[in-house]
Amino acid sequence: MDQWQTREQEQLSKQSATAQDQLTKINTSLQTIRRQETISDDSVKALEQAFKHAVAKIEIGYKDWAEKLKASCQKICSQAEASSASSSAAVRFQSVSFSFPAANGLPSGREGVQIRRLAS
Repeated sequence: MDQWQTREQEQLSKQSATAQDQLTKINTSLQTIRRQETISDDSVKALEQAFKHAVAKIEIGYKDWAEKLKASCQKICSQAEASSASSSAAVRFQSVSFSFPAANGLPSGREGVQIRRLAS
């Protein structure tokens, strides 16, 4: 019976050692997975931060562009209004009427001739 017990104990020791090795490998694998998850989580967080930063930069860029476009359009409108006002002032006509008596030697149909010119 001693041989049987000894053999059984040896078998149990081998199985226990094998189970212990497997548990150690499982534990090591779990630690590796946890490290990878941490790295993965850190990578995801870094990507999220980079994306948020890029979006913020794009928003700032579009706001700046929109403000510059607005200022440019306002300047063009102001210049167009000023140009329009000065053009309409230059387009005003001034009517001048002259009456020549027929006695000056002009034909009698020339009385009341009107001369129009641009006002300066």
